Amino acid sequence: MPEALRPRLLGALRFAASAALCTGVALLARLPLGEPPEASALRLAWRTARGRIEICRAPTESELAQLPQHMRPPETCTETALDYRLRVEVDGALRLDRVVAPGGLRRTRPLAVEATIPVSPGAHRLAVSFEPVPPKDLDEGSASDLAALPVYRLETEARVTAGRILLLTLDERERLALRGG
Repeated sequence: MPEALRPRLLGALRFAASAALCTGVALLARLPLGEPPEASALRLAWRTARGRIEICRAPTESELAQLPQHMRPPETCTETALDYRLRVEVDGALRLDRVVAPGGLRRTRPLAVEATIPVSPGAHRLAVSFEPVPPKDLDEGSASDLAALPVYRLETEARVTAGRILLLTLDERERLALRGG
């Protein structure tokens, strides 16, 4: 073999080997791994910062005695972040019932819901509610604030296919909405 053709032949061999390797990797990538998934799930994921009310009360005599006459307030108010109760029923069976509390040391973070519920593939009747839990020290004036808080409810039929996840989240108008499946 002439010495001048040797580099071209080596280059062609390297190219052929690289092309064969890439083709082999592409073919192996198309092979199925394991069995197709049979399970499905309902995933709940949302955040909201709207669960806060103001609780007002008349100050005690000892509190008033500590303040000068001109600084005594007619009532003392504190803003309180409320817990919410999350209930999820799938086909009439209660699958999740828990209280969701605001995060943070002073409970100033939004309410965050993160949960995954396994469901079988097929059609299901879903009933979800996310409602404020009234605090124990609620007075009559704050009860109207509690009534103004958002209550999230969704009752619907949903079909989920094997290996898929149905996502329940808040839409742009702060309503529960299903996606995927």
